[in-house]
Amino acid sequence: MRLMLMLAFVFLLQSGLAETGKAESVVVKTTGRAIVGMTTAELKELTDALPALLPNEVRVLAITIQSGSKATVRTGKIDGPLSGGGEMYELSKKDGRWIISGRYNWIS
Repeated sequence: MRLMLMLAFVFLLQSGLAETGKAESVVVKTTGRAIVGMTTAELKELTDALPALLPNEVRVLAITIQSGSKATVRTGKIDGPLSGGGEMYELSKKDGRWIISGRYNWIS
């Protein structure tokens, strides 16, 4: 699943959608593999919680879903191949609320 999301992210970068900020949708086809993730209600709950968890004006590049109670949010800026940086936040749902359980810097 993580590989499929990363491939979709690479497609977004190559097509320029991630850089333009346009709200366009991309269809990712799978090959019969089970997809484990969140319901749309759980995803809405996560995205509604992000403004309170992340610093102001941060750019979200990707959200990777591990389960209904775990996700990773990749933030930062990408200027081109091997030119970017930001932070990755590991989020966990504890007692019905989303919290940051880990934070890492990334650079390329």
